Amino acid sequence: MNVKSFLLILLYFTLIKCSNVKEEDTSKRVIYKDISGRSFPEIERETPQSMFYKEYMSWVENNKPFLSSEKTIEGLVFAALYKPTDYCILQEMDSMTYNVFKETGKNYEGMQYFVFTIGLKDGKGDLLKSGLQNENMEFDKLVEYMAFAMQNDITLIDGNTELPCELYHFERDFGLRPFCNFYIGFRKQLHSDSTSKTIVYKDKLFNSGIVKINIPAERIMAIPKLEINNNEKILLQ
Repeated sequence: MNVKSFLLILLYFTLIKCSNVKEEDTSKRVIYKDISGRSFPEIERETPQSMFYKEYMSWVENNKPFLSSEKTIEGLVFAALYKPTDYCILQEMDSMTYNVFKETGKNYEGMQYFVFTIGLKDGKGDLLKSGLQNENMEFDKLVEYMAFAMQNDITLIDGNTELPCELYHFERDFGLRPFCNFYIGFRKQLHSDSTSKTIVYKDKLFNSGIVKINIPAERIMAIPKLEINNNEKILLQ
């Protein structure tokens, strides 16, 4: 058998083998990981257009990885989680009725909300103390910066518009966890429910430069609407 014949036979069996391999359609599935590195189940993108209260809350809770994104830079993980406004309202309500929903919603009008997280990649240690590698900042000054001035170093690119951080809260836990959460809010734009979201952090603590974390528009648009009716009991379904 000459070399040419051998190559033709080899190509023939290779094509047969490839034709028997069933390709998985991954266009409707996506896998994400949370900041601790645990794997999440694949998340189906098909979602009903609207849901009642309990189903809506479960959807958001179960799909937080779908509504978040992260970036690892050396030993740090930077993550951003988008929190739907209706979800924020429902979390605060003490009675699940329409009137309470409308009244509580007044505190959230015109804004969009995120949780910005900075954590240690290996999941060990105190993030604040690791920030002391900045030689120009003492520990007390570092805490003060994270509690107040850091707000000025965070912006949101909402579609093509860059917005300042208008709401800001630093959740300090005194070293109990290897990460810190920052609850941040930005002014909502006309098309905010259908645009990509990019959290921009100009890092002054960990020498990470300008950190950008993007949540694609298709994830925002996949969020179901909360089914509301002016009958007080409907919200409980």
